[in-house]
Amino acid sequence: MLAASAIRLSYFSTFGLAGGTKYTGLALDNNNIILVFIFLFEGIFSEGIFSVILYASGLGLAALNVSQIKTRKLSGNPINVLILASYTLVMTVIYGWKLM
Repeated sequence: MLAASAIRLSYFSTFGLAGGTKYTGLALDNNNIILVFIFLFEGIFSEGIFSVILYASGLGLAALNVSQIKTRKLSGNPINVLILASYTLVMTVIYGWKLM
């Protein structure tokens, strides 16, 4: 995933936004959003199965990072900011509850 991130940053920083509103490839900050969600299921699966799921997800995200898909920018739109803030709050509550 680190190699794909470096490739994405080196290539797409030059060719960044498509039309000024969409990224080419999945933006790297979306990896964190997805991986945090995947880790919710860590306790449900055995360690071996979860490792496979995590590795497959990592490879899938790495492929999406350097792909030619177009993804919208999450910043700049107040609705997206509200959704991201709500997601962060919900994940914080869930992980805090899991610690108790």
